[in-house]
Amino acid sequence: MAIDQNPVPASLLDNTTFIMQQVNSVTRNDFEILDGSGNPIGSVQTMGGVGSRLLLGARSFNLCELDGTIACHIEDTVNFGRDRYEITDHAGNPLASLIKKITFLRTKVEITLANGQAMELVGNPMGMEYQFVLNGQVVGAVARQWAGLAKGLLGHSRYALTMHPEAPTAHKLAMLGSAVALDCIRNKNDGSTGALNNWN
Repeated sequence: MAIDQNPVPASLLDNTTFIMQQVNSVTRNDFEILDGSGNPIGSVQTMGGVGSRLLLGARSFNLCELDGTIACHIEDTVNFGRDRYEITDHAGNPLASLIKKITFLRTKVEITLANGQAMELVGNPMGMEYQFVLNGQVVGAVARQWAGLAKGLLGHSRYALTMHPEAPTAHKLAMLGSAVALDCIRNKNDGSTGALNNWN
């Protein structure tokens, strides 16, 4: 019997490279998740009714395994004055929170893990070129990729999230959830000027 020299990981989180391909429509912000070879390994699904999405926009998301099993949930909580996202695991246990703040005409995003540790963003989140830094160590990095002419004209984003091979599951989910939240913030800021587009 031939042995597959490159077996497909059994779980989304067995991977260290995640290609996030946006496939959104007017009221959705969905993503197909691919591995480094371009194989589908999961998805991000917009939740909530059409009416609420038309009124408030897409605010609730499930990050799922390829078979539809929920790996984590990202919720854009209703908060006047600043964006706040809560990232929880499949059972509802907190993984991280992400808050967008505007200070001194700059936009700053703070990520706090469930244990109280701060995960720092270094680089340009608006331009999809940034790193996740924990305790002074780079644990993940995001880089923009070409989505193709048709998808680019539709405003669909595509980027690669590469993680440290020893990153624990909770940190992987926190980074994946944060990447989705940052994409939502970019969508909200699209077309705005001044402090909203001046990231720190």
